Amino acid sequence: MISGLDISEIKLNETNIKITVNPGVVIDLDRNLIEHLVKRFIRIEEKERDSMGRFLASFSKEDTSFPEIDSFIKEFINLTLEKAVSEGVPVIQKCLWPNNKEFAIALTHDVDRLRAGLKYNLSILIRLLKKGNMRLALRKLLDILTRINPWDLRIVMSIEEKYSAVSTFFFLIDGKSNYDVKKLDKKYLIRILKALKTNGFDIAFHSSFSSFEKIEEIMREKKLFESMLGERVIGVRQHYLRFNAYETLEFFEKAGFKYDSTLGFPDEIGFRAGTSFPFFPCLVNKKKISRILEIPLVIMDTAALKRYNGKINLIKERIFEALDIVKTNNSLITVLWHNNYFDKYTKLDFIELYEEILTYGTTNNAWLTSLRDIYDWWMKRLNAKIEWIKNDKRLKIAKINGFQNFCLRIVLPEKWNLQIGSNLIKGGQTLKQPIFNNQILEFVRS
Repeated sequence: MISGLDISEIKLNETNIKITVNPGVVIDLDRNLIEHLVKRFIRIEEKERDSMGRFLASFSKEDTSFPEIDSFIKEFINLTLEKAVSEGVPVIQKCLWPNNKEFAIALTHDVDRLRAGLKYNLSILIRLLKKGNMRLALRKLLDILTRINPWDLRIVMSIEEKYSAVSTFFFLIDGKSNYDVKKLDKKYLIRILKALKTNGFDIAFHSSFSSFEKIEEIMREKKLFESMLGERVIGVRQHYLRFNAYETLEFFEKAGFKYDSTLGFPDEIGFRAGTSFPFFPCLVNKKKISRILEIPLVIMDTAALKRYNGKINLIKERIFEALDIVKTNNSLITVLWHNNYFDKYTKLDFIELYEEILTYGTTNNAWLTSLRDIYDWWMKRLNAKIEWIKNDKRLKIAKINGFQNFCLRIVLPEKWNLQIGSNLIKGGQTLKQPIFNNQILEFVRS
């Protein structure tokens, strides 16, 4: 028999859950553990809120520093593979990420303000003068006189291009509260949007402070933004991470969004849902699954700054601890760095730290990419079909229009070989095999 990692049967008793993985590999799991993980997974709506209307990591009763669901998935897959191979069953699994990447880092930026104002720039100049840093003060003065914007998005683009990375920019363009945009320079925004599109960056929508409970505001702001962008926008994140999960996700769905990345903590680096993988949330109040793909937020610059009192060494330690966990689980980590955190006069440590994150990803074979790329890949991966052929020794990949960089992880026991065209691959090994449309893989007992 040839096994995929498809679950064909689940049996429950008082203490255990028996899961049969196609075509007959049986795994015993602790029922209490599974029930805990399921409850953790579906409980994305919480009643407790801070003064800004947000759920904080400090309110959670769970260990938010560790993605226990991702860890369980990794252990379950490894256990299934080990048992299948011990029983002489070859196993086929869709690779989690394209191009043989080990894990993914989604890079994002919330653009709450496009430009630093004169008042802000003068305050930085005065601060530098008080510190006696005349060289930097003079440079800042020249920047002010020549209208250099310290929050220019081209600074971000140039950094990421060095690492062959792309990212998602969430734009706040309206709103009625003191936390929203006061005056929008539409001509400047349109120029920036054009530059981002030309260079392959993802553009998404940052809905205003109070819109999370007002669908008419979300719809109005989205329409305005799309009129400036010149195309449909599919990604969204709520300003200040204000989020009534069940209600707001329904609003997003009605507004025509496809993915959201609000589910995270404003006060800590952590895994709010117990997972960092993309998922379709369960809307318990409606007894249905949302059609919005939730891509959890794990690392946010402002949360790290406040939580660790600006101590960059502690911030680094926590960030790289989270990166190591995600690398081990072959999962995804979503990073948020605001554009004002690329100000070389006030946030040099954070610029350097961001580059260290990109270096970590490059060194460790991570996919450094945008949320749009994550969404597109995840949906194509979910819809990729493995078609079994009758004699149980051959495998065919169904035709998938436009699908590129697809691969399979194949585990071959000792007594099985794999024939791909004229190439014969001996048993007793694990490999990642790039696959093309309608390619035939033939498994042969040795």
